[in-house]
Amino acid sequence: MLRRCIRMVCAMVLLTCATPAHAQENVIWQNPINVHPTGNSLLKDGGCSGCEDAGAVSTQTITSGSGYVEFTATETNTDRQIGLSHSSSGTSTAEIQFSIRLTTAGIAEVRESNVYRTDVPYAANDRLRIAVVGTTIVYSKNGTAFFTNTNPAITYPLLADTALLTSNATITNAVISGAASSGGGNITWASPIRVTPSGASLLKTSGCTGCEDAGAASSQTIAGGDGYIEFTATETNTDRQIGLSNGNPGTTHAEIDFSIRLTSGGTAEVRESDAYRGETSYAAGSRFRIAVVGTTIVYSKNGTPFYTNTSPAITYPLLADTSLLTLNATITDGFISSGSGGQPAYTARTDPDPTPPSLPTAISGVPANPAVNVPFEDTYFPGSRVLRVTDGTAAARRPRTCRTGRRRRPGRRPGPPTARGST
Repeated sequence: MLRRCIRMVCAMVLLTCATPAHAQENVIWQNPINVHPTGNSLLKDGGCSGCEDAGAVSTQTITSGSGYVEFTATETNTDRQIGLSHSSSGTSTAEIQFSIRLTTAGIAEVRESNVYRTDVPYAANDRLRIAVVGTTIVYSKNGTAFFTNTNPAITYPLLADTALLTSNATITNAVISGAASSGGGNITWASPIRVTPSGASLLKTSGCTGCEDAGAASSQTIAGGDGYIEFTATETNTDRQIGLSNGNPGTTHAEIDFSIRLTSGGTAEVRESDAYRGETSYAAGSRFRIAVVGTTIVYSKNGTPFYTNTSPAITYPLLADTSLLTLNATITDGFISSGSGGQPAYTARTDPDPTPPSLPTAISGVPANPAVNVPFEDTYFPGSRVLRVTDGTAAARRPRTCRTGRRRRPGRRPGPPTARGST
């Protein structure tokens, strides 16, 4: 009898371990239209009452497999809808593929691309869930399923999508589970406007050439701490911009907090909220990175930093944001990572100095004052110095003199009269 019990317990443990568990996290809202996000809740505070003119979507996505979105019905006298969608182009109810619509009559309707399936009554503070479970969609209220679609057409990734109709309608305490975990991965593009995503790449396919009318944003975010995005410059004759932003309200340059603008003249400009900071040349195939490293932003080309901002105003979460101007402009092989993800360890010093460089003890495995055979590179900018631990065996480089100005190419429009270097 004891052996049987032990075997049963072991079998239960193995079954439990074999069932993947997804972490639940608060929804982080992006692209708000006529709504006010507060934490993981939404309130309609604009537009017209009764109109499908308000909503927001989650920054997180369910990239594959099982997952769910869950929320609380606070009031029973407003009309609003929330569910899971492959993408979101606006605020209409029809674009939400698998959703629950809370009506002013206290009825929770299951709507799939706005097609009615069934309904159930709801009360204030009821908790509702829309879940992908294997190949089915399950709708639950307070932990009890009330409708199941056993043959849904599911297209990943899925994000939480909303439509709020009545003024002062709310979506309260929304959470998502099964979202992509932190770490590195190819960018999954969301909210495309006049661009065609193809895997981790973008192509501007419509709009006017030269206009800031096209772009997309990553579904993944850097929630806090270190992280970066990378991309490849395929062509050198188009104008486009990509960087890190706290939100994505549209397709303009100015909304991208920390970015690289690739010009049709073969120049890569550092732009922060569209303010010019510095530049370097680029060629077809150049690989760029914009990285948050501690409290600095480091811009690199082909693994070598060419500009750093040692005092940026960073607001999390950060997503990859783009603006494509020229027709057929591309962003190729976008990649996003939370954490260092192989990013070299950097530290900024206040000013270049002639003393041998030293590294902080915070860099794992490197002494505070290494001998010259400890591999690292040092890069100087006016007002700052970046040290990079490398994998090679080169000795320390001697300090070199930095220049505090930048040259303007003939015929090129002038940028702001700021020095190239730290801000």
